[in-house]
Amino acid sequence: MLDYIFELFSSAQFVPHAVCLLWRPDLLIMHGVSDFLISAAYLAIPVIIVKAVKSRPDLMDPQLARLFAAFITACALSHLAGLITLWFPAYGIQGVIKLGTAAVSIYTAIQLARLLPMFLTMPSRQEMARKEIEIALGQAQTADARAARDKLSEFAFIASHDLKAPLRGISNQARFHVEDHADTLQPDAQRRLCRMQELCNQLEGLISTLLKYSRIGGTVAHEEIDPAGAVAEVKNSLLELLAEKNAEIVIETALPKLKVSPPDMATILQNLIVNGLKYNDSDQKRIAIGFVDEVSVQGRKL
Repeated sequence: MLDYIFELFSSAQFVPHAVCLLWRPDLLIMHGVSDFLISAAYLAIPVIIVKAVKSRPDLMDPQLARLFAAFITACALSHLAGLITLWFPAYGIQGVIKLGTAAVSIYTAIQLARLLPMFLTMPSRQEMARKEIEIALGQAQTADARAARDKLSEFAFIASHDLKAPLRGISNQARFHVEDHADTLQPDAQRRLCRMQELCNQLEGLISTLLKYSRIGGTVAHEEIDPAGAVAEVKNSLLELLAEKNAEIVIETALPKLKVSPPDMATILQNLIVNGLKYNDSDQKRIAIGFVDEVSVQGRKL
């Protein structure tokens, strides 16, 4: 084995490659300078690739970059070996270098074939430019929406603040009327004036919620509530409408606790109840509220 290795790297029985070129200066210069310049360029390219990947790792996968660097370095060594064998017949060393270059080249080709589908899915410059435009437009629309929301919040703050003063005046006038004329007012009139104060207080609470909503930028904290309590509050605010429509609100099943915004929950319930009364033609109207675990819609369970 040692004899084979020694014989492989021995150059005694060979002649330099320049002999085949008859030591012609023009051929020696062409082959020698070409191999030297190619080797210098091939050795510079891996340095540039590694430096680029270190500075911008998003440009290329580091493992693939190292593979390319190894492949190009092996090619450089092959040309250097060709340059050396012009004057020194080290064909064994040249053969080993070429064998290593072949192995690296085949491995690089296999990896490139494996990564080709991924490369084909990468966006083109036109697609990236279009995406950048879409992002810029989206940001502009978001800024416009934010500005509109800020203006709306400012309006809601001013409106809710200004509405409180006349509302308190109405409530106070009703209270003063009851206090000053309690002896002369009929029970039904006193009940209606007290009801007016209750409704004013409820409306003031809604305005306070609107004021709070405008101050915190359109978001209301969610909290765990009992829906039955929310139904009772809405029912109390709609007593006159229920009496006028000859309607009743009934909670048929136990209602689970919900984590929602209380004002939003009250608004939803009130809208549903009012719509239920509006589109109900029966003489005795009944709004039933309950809870089910699942419901079938067009054969699908939800």
